Amino acid sequence: MQALYPAIITQVKDDPAFPNGVYTVEFPDIEGCATFGLTLAECYNNATDVLNLALSSLQTDGVPFPAVTDIRAITAEESQIVTLIKADTRKYKRKYKRIFKR
Repeated sequence: MQALYPAIITQVKDDPAFPNGVYTVEFPDIEGCATFGLTLAECYNNATDVLNLALSSLQTDGVPFPAVTDIRAITAEESQIVTLIKADTRKYKRKYKRIFKR
């Protein structure tokens, strides 16, 4: 199944663990679904991966996907980007079929 979920990407410059900065990403509609990347490109890749993992896990457990918030309803702060991230759970489950055997 394919889905689009809004994500909030935040550029963090003041974390001592990442002196060159880091990008974090969270999905407001999916509790606990978050990741990060050292570059914006890495952040997008990791966001796609974590979204696919979260939705595939829900699907495997028979839990319906959370409702999707309209991206226009999400307000970004100065250091944030609001974007849509695409998931394709069929493709993801084929790629990681060992994880989803039940």
